[in-house]
Amino acid sequence: MKVKIEDSLFRPFICGIQENGGIIRWEYERQNKPDMVLIVRTRYGKCPDIELIQDLLSIQNGNLLSDQLIELDNEIACKFIRNIQGMSGVYKVNYTPASYSVYGCKSSNDCISIHLEQNGGHHQCNVSAVIEYKVENVKREITSGWLFNRSRESVSFSKIQIDPIDNYTDGALYYCFEGSDIIFPIGKSMIGKPFYIRWFQNKNHPIIRSRYSGYTAVKRGGITFGAENNLSVLF
Repeated sequence: MKVKIEDSLFRPFICGIQENGGIIRWEYERQNKPDMVLIVRTRYGKCPDIELIQDLLSIQNGNLLSDQLIELDNEIACKFIRNIQGMSGVYKVNYTPASYSVYGCKSSNDCISIHLEQNGGHHQCNVSAVIEYKVENVKREITSGWLFNRSRESVSFSKIQIDPIDNYTDGALYYCFEGSDIIFPIGKSMIGKPFYIRWFQNKNHPIIRSRYSGYTAVKRGGITFGAENNLSVLF
């Protein structure tokens, strides 16, 4: 099946797109609906190279309209949706973070025409990977010194557990301390299970932030307090 690119010089097919909780919704221009739509997934914040996509799609042959996500290369995936109903479309994303673009298409005589939109903001959106984590602050009494000069000190820790997430990029999140320029990357092995961090100078609790665009760290619930022994501390 041949694939070609057409400019939408007169009226667009897609007149609006938005993302909400991993669901992409778009609106069709009234009285100008396409025969199908092409959904393109690229790296977060990257606009698709439609000419490259055309070349990659042209070699797919029978796989083109299989209703399956087509991995064109390491950074580009596509899917055609042929069931066009009503005046809006919806698609549940299965990969984050990423950018998603929706193109209106026409089909005739064993050829699919991908129609470009003059306003890219009407058919493109970025979808962040929202990573939730829970924090529990823990205090522990530490004894130091020798014989009669022994003293006890209350030391503060944070017990952090980050919810599992698919496709996590190693080091995408990090923790740091207010007033310090040092950052500590959070690796894949730290996701999905608790780890403990000692407070900086026993007064500044750790702060989790995103290192790369497309990742958003959200604290789940409030901060609880407790006391634990046998801590395996990262700082």
